[in-house]
Parts: sequence; C-alpha cells; structure tokens
Amino acid sequence: MYKLIALDCDGTLLNDHKEISPKTLISLKNLKNIQIVLTTSKPFFKVKKYLEELNLLHDKCYTISFNGGLILENNGYVLHKDILPTSVVQQIVDFGRKYDLYTFIYEEDRIIANEYCDNYIEFNPDTPYYVADFTKLLLTDLTVHKIIIHGDSMEVGKAKEDLEKLDIKVEITSSNIHNIEFIPLGNSKTKGLECLSHKLNISPKEMIAFGDNENDLDMFNYVGYKVAMGNGIDALKKEADLVTTSNNEDGIALALNKMHDEGII
Repeated sequence: MYKLIALDCDGTLLNDHKEISPKTLISLKNLKNIQIVLTTSKPFFKVKKYLEELNLLHDKCYTISFNGGLILENNGYVLHKDILPTSVVQQIVDFGRKYDLYTFIYEEDRIIANEYCDNYIEFNPDTPYYVADFTKLLLTDLTVHKIIIHGDSMEVGKAKEDLEKLDIKVEITSSNIHNIEFIPLGNSKTKGLECLSHKLNISPKEMIAFGDNENDLDMFNYVGYKVAMGNGIDALKKEADLVTTSNNEDGIALALNKMHDEGII
C-alpha cells in the first residue's frame, strides 16, 4: 500500500493560471492515510497558500522546496537546509552575465534579480522581488538557496550547450525550456524523499511521484510508482507507470481516480 504522494507544483499540481483546480483539490483532500508532500523547486513561501488550500499547513506534514535544498515540517521546523557557497554564486552570476540573461538569486524569503522581468512578475505577482546592480551586490551578505538563469528558450538553449565548460560544483537542472536552475551540490528531490523516508519510516516502494519536467526525473527513478502529466517531457513519460492528462485537464484527479479504481491506492 502506498503511503506518500510527492507532487511537483508548476505544470503538475498547478494549472497554467498557477491554481489548484477544484477537481484536483477535492481528489487530494479525499485521500486517506497517504502523506501528501509538495516536492518543488519553489521556495517554501511560494507554496504556503497551496498548503493552506490542501489543509497541510501544520506539523506532521512536510514540504521539499528548492529541489531538496530546504526540507521542512509545514509548521516551519527545518529538517534540512543547504546554501550555495559565495564563490559558486559569483560563478553563476558571471555565467548569466555572459549570455545577457535574467539572473534570479533566491534567498529563503525573497528573490534578487539583475533586472526587472515583466514576464516573471506577471506569473509571480505575490513574490518579494528586488532588482539590484549585481556588480555592486555584496554576495557574502546573502544566503542563497537557488539561482535561476532565465530568458528566451533559444538563448537559454545556447547557454545550456556551454554548461559542460563551466567548472562548477553544483547541481544543474531545469523546470522548463526558459530556465537553468542551480542548487547546492548533492541536493535533489530524491534527497528530500530520502530524508522523509527515514523520518517517516516509509520506503521508496511505498511512494508515488507526479511530475512533468526534467527536475522530476531523479525522483521518478526513486519511487515505487510514477505518474507523468500529459504536458510532461517525453523522457519522463518513458519512465512513467501511468501517463495522465495535462495540468490544465485535471490530470492529477483523473490519475488518482484511475489508481483508486484499479486498487493501487
């Protein structure tokens, strides 16, 4: 019997309007004796409103944020926390500048950007967003959990081709074609699930993961049952036990109903 469901957020739990659809919300609330864990590249402050909707904003519920760089009980107690060294932050900032891309530095409760990004603000209106001159920014004063390089998909693609030349000790992944994400070495969604496996005495075989993109691949290789969204990348669908409909078509709700009918949950 499965005891934990790990849910990616963007492109999975959330539709393109950054909302949990009513059907998905009801299907998740109706689950019995299964731990629901948001497993996301987002900072914790960005998912608190969704945890509240799901009635998960209390102790004995958990969130894996920053792709495993910050793991918390949802009452705020920290189980694991990791940050990028200042020297690594400088390397990434220089890399973003080389390609003239937006660079977003994520601290625990805010984002610092090298310039104003209309597209980002439009889709993240509730984010504490600060613009700074990175040539004058004192990186040693920052506690950096994640950095995102963001921009046009073609320009980001060119930058990705040069990543192998970047001699940097960091985990590199992507949540969509418009960004490259950098987190501390050794962190991943799997690292977060391993932490909760020990904490809750739940084996990987007793876990289900839902995802849509590259940064979900590692946890697909860890859990006992994996569900790819219809809008997900092909590499994820190839690994999936079930491919459901898209995040805009109640994919989670439909998958949970199917799994219930088949006696999987």
